[in-house]
Amino acid sequence: MKKLILSVLLLVSVGARADYLELKHSASLKSEPSGGGDIIASLQPPATLILVESNQQNGYYHVRVQDTGEEGWVYRTMGRRHSGLPTASDETTTPSAHHAAPADSEFAVATTHDWGHPSKTDGCSSKNGLPDSACTPGDILNSAEDQVCSPDFHTGTVRDKTTSAAQKSKVYPNYGIDHPERNTGSSQVCEIDHLVALELGGADTMANLWPQCSPGYEHWQGPSYKDKDGFENYLWFHVCINKDVTLKDAQMEIATNWRKYWELSGKPECHNREKCE
Repeated sequence: MKKLILSVLLLVSVGARADYLELKHSASLKSEPSGGGDIIASLQPPATLILVESNQQNGYYHVRVQDTGEEGWVYRTMGRRHSGLPTASDETTTPSAHHAAPADSEFAVATTHDWGHPSKTDGCSSKNGLPDSACTPGDILNSAEDQVCSPDFHTGTVRDKTTSAAQKSKVYPNYGIDHPERNTGSSQVCEIDHLVALELGGADTMANLWPQCSPGYEHWQGPSYKDKDGFENYLWFHVCINKDVTLKDAQMEIATNWRKYWELSGKPECHNREKCE
């Protein structure tokens, strides 16, 4: 009897130490820890996922959905990990005050967007690392996920096919930013950026172009162009490799407020899109 009680207490103590994930983004619950795993369920925030195992496998957590009891694997960047089990007050996925969750609306992604129709072409102003939406609303091609994810797709097939070098040269003055001198290699501080990256189905049109710089240049406010480059690789990875973000949602995140979604994703630094985490 003493051994039985000890065993029960041990199991309880182990369970009490379990952690949980607060789902941050729409995610696929997969049958195995790989991008090729079958999708068991499509999960939407807010949701609480109890960790079945503490350690990750291939970047995935083995979880149980609190509301349905379904078990499967979710990629680690889709949720925010918290220590211990959620309390009764956490049933609506509101963690303790120490780990206050962002409002659900922060994770929402727009369903419609007026692509490719700027309302002005000069007097543009970049604020907090974001383009002027009136000048650069973003623009996309009619691309499907299998197209941008295909090994045969290269951004060179799109780059400089619609806008000329002369047109691109107007981007800096349109935003009132001086073109940096010796803006190459280790001296580069800005780039003419496609708001929706070509690797995510962005179009090479003026509506999708803006000058993005680095902190300290021309009183630039916000993250660096390198931060956005890493986030674009991160989104491509989740669209094409992990397959738990749709191309449409990725394009919306970039076009509407790339900085917000980059921060919500934990400011990922993804230098190799094939192996991003």
